[in-house]
Amino acid sequence: MLNVDARTTESRLLAALAAAGTGVWTWDIATDRITWTSECYAIFGLQNDGRPLTLATFADLIHAGDVQDTQEQIRLALATRQPLASEFRIVRPDGQVRWIVNHGRADYDADGTPTGMAGTARDITEQKHIELRWRESQERLSLAVEASGLGLWTWDVATGHVTWTSQCYAIHGLEEGAFTPTADNFFQLVHPADRERVERTVRSAIAANQLYTCEFRIVRPDGQIVWVANRGRARYDANGIPVSVLGTLSDVSDQKRTEVVLNAALEASKTGTFRWDARSESLEGDAQLDLLFGTPADEPITSLQRFLDRLHHDDRSRVLAAFDDCRSNGRDFDQEFRVVCPAGNERWLYGRAVTYRDHQGRPAWITGACVDISALKATERQLRITQDRFQVALEAASDIFWTNDASGRMCGEQPSWAAYTGQTYGQYQGYGWTQALHPDDVEPTLSAWTAAVATGAKFSVEHRVRMRDGQYRTYAVRALPMLDERGKVLEWVGVHTDVTEIREAQRTIERQNEELRRADASKDVFLATLSHELRNPMAPIRAAADLLGHPQVPEERLHWAGGVIRRQVAHVSHLLDDLLDIARITQGKITLRKRLVAIDEVVASALEAVRPLAESRGHRVVVDLTTPAAVVHGDPARLSQVLGNLLTNACKYTDAGGLIELKALVDDTSVRIEVRDNGIGLDSAAIPHLFEMFQQKAGEERTAGGLGVGLALVRGLVELHGGRVEAHSDGPGHGSRFVVSLPAPRTQEPEQPPPPAGPPVLPDLWRVLVVDDNEDAGQTLGEVLRLAGHVVRVCASGREAVTCASEFHPHIALIDLGMPGMDGYALAGALRAEPRTSGVHLVALTGWAQPEDRQRTQHAGFAAHLVKPVDPAEVLQLIARLMPTHRA
Repeated sequence: MLNVDARTTESRLLAALAAAGTGVWTWDIATDRITWTSECYAIFGLQNDGRPLTLATFADLIHAGDVQDTQEQIRLALATRQPLASEFRIVRPDGQVRWIVNHGRADYDADGTPTGMAGTARDITEQKHIELRWRESQERLSLAVEASGLGLWTWDVATGHVTWTSQCYAIHGLEEGAFTPTADNFFQLVHPADRERVERTVRSAIAANQLYTCEFRIVRPDGQIVWVANRGRARYDANGIPVSVLGTLSDVSDQKRTEVVLNAALEASKTGTFRWDARSESLEGDAQLDLLFGTPADEPITSLQRFLDRLHHDDRSRVLAAFDDCRSNGRDFDQEFRVVCPAGNERWLYGRAVTYRDHQGRPAWITGACVDISALKATERQLRITQDRFQVALEAASDIFWTNDASGRMCGEQPSWAAYTGQTYGQYQGYGWTQALHPDDVEPTLSAWTAAVATGAKFSVEHRVRMRDGQYRTYAVRALPMLDERGKVLEWVGVHTDVTEIREAQRTIERQNEELRRADASKDVFLATLSHELRNPMAPIRAAADLLGHPQVPEERLHWAGGVIRRQVAHVSHLLDDLLDIARITQGKITLRKRLVAIDEVVASALEAVRPLAESRGHRVVVDLTTPAAVVHGDPARLSQVLGNLLTNACKYTDAGGLIELKALVDDTSVRIEVRDNGIGLDSAAIPHLFEMFQQKAGEERTAGGLGVGLALVRGLVELHGGRVEAHSDGPGHGSRFVVSLPAPRTQEPEQPPPPAGPPVLPDLWRVLVVDDNEDAGQTLGEVLRLAGHVVRVCASGREAVTCASEFHPHIALIDLGMPGMDGYALAGALRAEPRTSGVHLVALTGWAQPEDRQRTQHAGFAAHLVKPVDPAEVLQLIARLMPTHRA
């Protein structure tokens, strides 16, 4: 019985090792015979052809660079009676190089002579590759930190010990090791005037578990004061006790000096600044703006109307029109105008402002400055009577100023020309100035100049001029003749204006315009796709709606029609959700609800979502979770969305009856999830652009559906989780492989999601007011509520709802926000102002779903914010939650 149990145990052990990909070997030293299990042959890429294995034939399989070390390790293990543990490379018969880890232990006879050895072999190539990539990433991180000039530091809260990188020492002007690394000593380096504020900021952030950013001054050993920016965040143990703080330090002295100079410049130039909110009409100005307008201290400019009231009546309408243009069309503000001070004196101001847009592209506010140009205006009046020659030079906007005689020859001293070109008086006289032009530009310039001199017309040309350093720059040349009282040419006055940067900028703009044209073409493709995708569900919805209205349709067909409408509406909602998610990711407004979640939970959710599509196309989906209980730290819904998108793509771009594989691999640093298919594959040229917006697989037919945002959404969500996603393919017809890599969490215990709420207990006979200018939408929702046992009134406008509510006394009002005339916000205010309806629960119905939209409805007194298309079940559940509040 004992032998049977031993054999059973041995068989189970061998089976377990085989399942783990581990081979077992023995070596009889006396006969020099090595015995392998089948897994060893598989690891070495060999077939068991019956030929004997010896230590010598084993050595022939080892990479030449590792043979000597491996043999020495075996010799030492035998001599010292220590276990054998060696890593080495092998070269398989197909030329493939693999890494192997070998473990073994020797047996000895009574005299201590080794008689044999037994052990295991395992392929660790993938682990070696991961280690290499990790080392490379660490090197790249170190280089990036060094290049950025950031200093890195850590602070052990319990011991007070501080660790600095060399850049921290450099910022503080200290030699490495010259600082006793404690938190107290660090605070002593802070400027005394800032020390208390810095300590308070740091300790408050640690107590609140928040990232902090603090700018303050430090005092270097030589007495120099330097401004630094310190950013850090604490790490906590399982009990919430702060363990350590990690952060960065950077020198921001240059930025601070710039701020000081800018503020000094604004003060010295007596420039007033302002900010006008185009939505609320509020205007904020600084003290200098009040001084420019002559406004008393107790009457500051707080609105656009007050701003306009101070203007000269002849300028008021023009300035108001400019502000309206900013609000309506997003143009910048650029105006000169007069203000009338309380004392009655007039002052000329110049106002310049930039219009900024909100997240939806609508003009939201303008920020700008006003400066007193009264003296400039006085100067302009004097300039009108300046001598003709000075006026011509002014119009020419001189850069290189020169004069030629009436015949067109350069004569006399030309200091400006000589300073720029380096030509001497003798070199530029007559037509010698042409020697400073680019050879290709001499003939066109002389031809145009000769024609202008002959006719007395304005001369205008562009050419390249060789500077005194030998480089050519592009100049725009203009010249006008100076005439006497009889119209005879006295001389020519000209200027060269350097337009090199302008021409380079124009070329840059042309390149940008080309990029915009390409982007516009991509937009057109997207709009066409969006139109196609939104029109597709309209046909079955319309057909199902017509079927619902037919008087002789059997009940089962009515159920079928309702199902069609629900599925197609869900499809449209999914398209809109994808677009909104992309917008939130682009604007950095998406919120992740992270927790420790098991991989199998994420995979199961994604598979459940894609199962109908896979089954409809007859695909076989194979799931391989090497460690099903492993976890990731992330938002389970968003991670399921990532895998769902990848699996959906695999289903759509794989012919019917295809194979789709999902595999999860886990190690100490990362979790890798692969989705592989044997579908149409990818062109190598398409892979770099695959995760960009509105990009679909090269050569795909539009019948595949979708907006081309799915993979862009996948990349955005994965990167928000600190991971990356890659696409691989051996080319068209060879399938595709997508790999999502996420950082592995420190703990492996998943958090349990909150239990689902039980079915709501719906109250009966509540009075519900539905207000929607879309009559079909309002009536449909009203019917659903009536079927649930509520008393319902439906109104198509805000004013109608005010009248109805005064006699209906609703408990709940479901209000569409975007109604003409009186919108939902105005209606809410009217209901709140009326005592008989002031206690009604307000629920917003809208297509706007951004966080700021929800904040606005909350501030307006709405109890809930529902996004269209509204799920009737969600409305009934909301009413069930609100009514107990109403009773209270």
